[in-house]
Amino acid sequence: MKYSSDPESPYLFSCSEEGKYSCNNIQLEVDHKTGNSKIKFNQTKIYDIKNVLTLSGTISGQLQQDPSIVNIPASGRYDFTYQLSDNNQIIPIENSNFTQFHFTNHNIQEFTTSPLPSKGFLYVKAVNNIVDEVSFFSILLEGYGYAFWDRESKTNIQNISYNPINLTVTLNQFKFSSDGYPDLYLNGMTGP
Repeated sequence: MKYSSDPESPYLFSCSEEGKYSCNNIQLEVDHKTGNSKIKFNQTKIYDIKNVLTLSGTISGQLQQDPSIVNIPASGRYDFTYQLSDNNQIIPIENSNFTQFHFTNHNIQEFTTSPLPSKGFLYVKAVNNIVDEVSFFSILLEGYGYAFWDRESKTNIQNISYNPINLTVTLNQFKFSSDGYPDLYLNGMTGP
């Protein structure tokens, strides 16, 4: 915990988990269903280099939306491929299941398949249950390397969908374009 009554002040009041300046007499209450929270201070001492402050009282807060409950579904088997427009070969993506999950706030979900560049990887970011960004990388794409898409480009929107219940992403002829390179198409479904 850190405190300063003046943001310009060089004095920073704090306490720690243990030791001489431990944070005693603090009670934290969080309602995981609503996101409402409350911190109660009961003669809690915080310190700077020379001074001690004693806190008594309550700080409370609430979320604008109830928090999401995240249940990671059982792992599935997914078929996921890519293809370049100048080559008819359809290449399966190894390890196409999501292996990394990041949940920020109640409305941002990020997923990554194998983070190993040698295997190639797909990154998907969903905001408010709508896909907002997609990145793809494979060392097998000589010269192409890294492909990126975001919703602001207003392309491909009908070619991608996200199911927030089972955390799957479906791509249908999802196209990355880059000047000087053939178009890259992603097809299939991926998820946990």
